[in-house]
Amino acid sequence: MTSQLIEIGRAYGVSDFSLLTAAFEAADIPLFLAGAQSHSVIPNFAVAMGGAQICVFSHDRDAAIHLLNSLDFRHELALPMWLKILCVTVSLLLSVVPIHFTGVFPRFHSVVEQVGDRTPEDI
Repeated sequence: MTSQLIEIGRAYGVSDFSLLTAAFEAADIPLFLAGAQSHSVIPNFAVAMGGAQICVFSHDRDAAIHLLNSLDFRHELALPMWLKILCVTVSLLLSVVPIHFTGVFPRFHSVVEQVGDRTPEDI
């Protein structure tokens, strides 16, 4: 029986790539972040290309989905809201490159959502 790589989510941002890699290595689950290298060099590629695909082997699917959903990714900026809005506005008005988007988005919120041996393309 051969194992296929399946996508269990998408990630944006270099810090997210590092946190995912560390968490999956600690759990001994092989992780493949398709496109992470190019997104790390030019962060806005992540938005344009739809993020880095979080891929695992099909036999690790259930454990990987559970681990991904248990991780808590928080991107907090300790500034008042008015200053955050001002920074984004100035960035958009004076720069050709806006502040890049970060985040991790699981494709499945529980193991039950993926029935049987269907791949994400079948869903």
